[in-house]
Formats: sequence, structure tokens, C-alpha cells
Amino acid sequence: MLRAVFHPDGMRRWIVNWPEVGGHLLDRAERELTHPTTDPGGAKLLEEIRGYGGLPSAADRASHVRPGDLLLPVHIRRDGFELRLFSTIMTLGTPHDVTLQELRLETLFPADEPSETSWRALINT
Repeated sequence: MLRAVFHPDGMRRWIVNWPEVGGHLLDRAERELTHPTTDPGGAKLLEEIRGYGGLPSAADRASHVRPGDLLLPVHIRRDGFELRLFSTIMTLGTPHDVTLQELRLETLFPADEPSETSWRALINT
């Protein structure tokens, strides 16, 4: 998912609030992929993402907890089609359970009535 979002030819082209979304995702990736017990592949992925360029500025990436750490608004626009969503990512497990510790569940919900209508049309096609 990180490659699909951060790559210059990926989803970030259509994310209207890119500084907010990209900053949040990069902060989370750095917290999770730089942990000493992280798989070396995670550190390599983070290095790859940083190499793409066009990352959100430091001003968009506060080091303290923000409302987006719980619910992240995502505004997508492509070819006149718009979706306003909010996303939340859950992390399960404890340090004693390696399998669940690495599981992330992201849930996206429509943030307004027009987006809900568009969302339902997408899933019913």
C-alpha cells in the first residue's frame, strides 16, 4: 500500500489533501519500520519511499499526536470524480504475539452524503 500511495505515478496524484495524508502515512511508516525488531525489508521499503521525492514538508509532519492519528480525512479527485473519506488504521496484538503484532487493518468510510452515494455506486458495479 505504501508504494501505491507514495510512488509519483501512484495514488498521491489524486489525493487533494496530500500534505496531510502523506505526512500522516510517512510518520506512521517511520515509527513502525524503524523499530529495532523490524524486518530489514521494512527499512528498505522506507528508504525506497523517501527516494521518490515530493514528500510532505516537515511542517506537515508534527511529531506529536494529532487528530489524524485516529481518523485521517482523505480527499480523492480524479477526472471530475470526487470522494471524501475518512480512514482509521488499527494495529492488533502485543509484543508477545509476532503474527498479530504486524497486522494492520485500515477501514475507509465515506465522510459526506455525496461520497457515500459515489461509494455505493462503485461497490455495486
